[in-house]
Amino acid sequence: MKIGIISDSHEGRYYIDLVMAQLKEVDLIIHAGDGYQDTKYIEHRYGIKTLGVKGNCDLEGPEQRLETIENKRIFIAHGDRYGVVSNMDRIFYAAKEFEADIAIFGHTHVPFYMVEEGIVLMNPGSITLPRGDSQRSYCILTLAKDIKVEFMKI
Repeated sequence: MKIGIISDSHEGRYYIDLVMAQLKEVDLIIHAGDGYQDTKYIEHRYGIKTLGVKGNCDLEGPEQRLETIENKRIFIAHGDRYGVVSNMDRIFYAAKEFEADIAIFGHTHVPFYMVEEGIVLMNPGSITLPRGDSQRSYCILTLAKDIKVEFMKI
């Protein structure tokens, strides 16, 4: 299964449309917050199931989710409540507590990937407002026998 991972879209529909043009062959979209309303836009315009969480700039949406997809437990949270700007400790321990295989988060607007004790921690970056030296980005997560993460630039 291929999953498109986006975050921090902040209602940037132009960039969402650019990303969706590149994600024609994904089975699902996961949005890691700050653009929860964009999940509805994606589902309506593109007809693809989209799971999202509430970011610190969103008014609605679940704070976090735990999904099982292709026998992989995926923890999704925006990251602001887990201090991801400073370090990955709290998001890692939350994922570990939930027995997750993968933790997906946003908030920093900077792409990030790390494997700690067998748990994949990943942030796709921002599709609209990258920070630091990063560029607008998203990820493609492939779930098969192994977990494969590809970072894509817009």
